[in-house]
Amino acid sequence: MITIHVTPLSGGYYAACVDDRILTKQTLTPLLTSARVLLAEGFDPASPIEMKRKGSDIVALRSTIGSAAKLTVRETARAGPMFVRHAPPALKVVAQDQVNRDPRPELAPA
Repeated sequence: MITIHVTPLSGGYYAACVDDRILTKQTLTPLLTSARVLLAEGFDPASPIEMKRKGSDIVALRSTIGSAAKLTVRETARAGPMFVRHAPPALKVVAQDQVNRDPRPELAPA
């Protein structure tokens, strides 16, 4: 069992760590974000994971790394917080001529 210890920050954010290793410095969804970090590091998706507040023995949430990594939380004005499928941010596609272009207009080729 991997135990994620979370520390509350301001504004509903949390820092999350395993033992003394920081997994995320600021997130609204510490268990889910930590699961994605661990999955990216090669941990077994079937491994159990749990979350506790630092200094507490009470388990706040429990899952497997793979299941938790697939989720995020969405909240709307009409519905309270709910688990939804996590979608990684889309990669921005940049044309090759944009990559080497100097952003300073005064240095643009004539």
